[in-house]
Amino acid sequence: MSPLDLARTTVNGRSVPYVVRLEQGTIDRAVYQLAALYDGTNPQPLRPDTSWNQRLVYTFGFGCDAGYHQGAFTGGVLNDLFLHQGYAVASSTLTC
Repeated sequence: MSPLDLARTTVNGRSVPYVVRLEQGTIDRAVYQLAALYDGTNPQPLRPDTSWNQRLVYTFGFGCDAGYHQGAFTGGVLNDLFLHQGYAVASSTLTC
């Protein structure tokens, strides 16, 4: 059961909870981040979440100083404009 003060948004004509799931990790030397809405109602983790509009926005930032070190900053993924509409938002430190 959801709390009464939980924010909600409309995606694909459905009202979904405004709960953001953030994943971050490292692939090779690049730190990546991925954020998307998560409604938590789908018990099968390999199926797309119903609050995702099946579109991705990739942000570019200022962390691209490729060399023999790991980047420190992504383009940012906690973007309300895109998340509110159901987009997944991704970024990496080695893209600029």
